[in-house]
Amino acid sequence: ADGQEGLEFLSNNKVDLIITDLDMPVLNGLDMVKAIRAQRSFAATPIFMITSEGEEYRQKALDIGVTNFFNKPMAPESLTPAIEEYLLRK
Repeated sequence: ADGQEGLEFLSNNKVDLIITDLDMPVLNGLDMVKAIRAQRSFAATPIFMITSEGEEYRQKALDIGVTNFFNKPMAPESLTPAIEEYLLRK
């Protein structure tokens, strides 16, 4: 529902992949990713970000540790090839 809720979920759960939006209430996606990357246990966890914001956010997101960035509107099934590509590189 929001970035703070996402961080709380991560504090109690192990995940292999994070998919988040940029625009969220309470704590936006960029700040949430910064907090995630500050935790050693999530340093290598892939993070895919989705947003309706413009391309100017792409570099900001990549600079703070987002693995891949998608612009809305997008079909949910377009995530599958990106995830598969990431896994094949690993």
